[in-house]
Amino acid sequence: MTEKIADITINPRTGEVITVSFSETSLKFKCQRCAVFCCKCGGPRLLPKDVADLKQSGKSQVPSTIAHESTLQNKEDGSCIFLTADLEGVFACKVYDSRPTLCRVYPFQFERIGENSFSMNLIPCCNGLNTPDGQPVDESFFTKHLKKAFLDLFAHDQR
Repeated sequence: MTEKIADITINPRTGEVITVSFSETSLKFKCQRCAVFCCKCGGPRLLPKDVADLKQSGKSQVPSTIAHESTLQNKEDGSCIFLTADLEGVFACKVYDSRPTLCRVYPFQFERIGENSFSMNLIPCCNGLNTPDGQPVDESFFTKHLKKAFLDLFAHDQR
């Protein structure tokens, strides 16, 4: 179940974001590094760009980390192959700087609703939502944390 929180319009010629309009204005987010609903449920679907980034990072043996043609392999417990935890149970990603696009946008997802428009939806089960020390999820948050990954998804969608 997802909940729409914003509308995004792009320029089809340049592929740049024209507008981002948030309908939810009180939402906050800060990753709690719990990995409960993201990384413990297995690796994400990969874009060709993700595979190339993982190869270039030198931190993985691509394609041996890819279970099928477009998904990361999982550990025996079902978690993502790149998930690690310290003794206090704080989780981290071994390939954080080159993590897949869908990892970069979680707990948000984007859906095409028109030729040049998308909805930004919330996956509401994430423990990092509405934490007291979270950052407001607004246009500034989108620009800083989500825009590049959104544009990568859009570019892949155009192929």
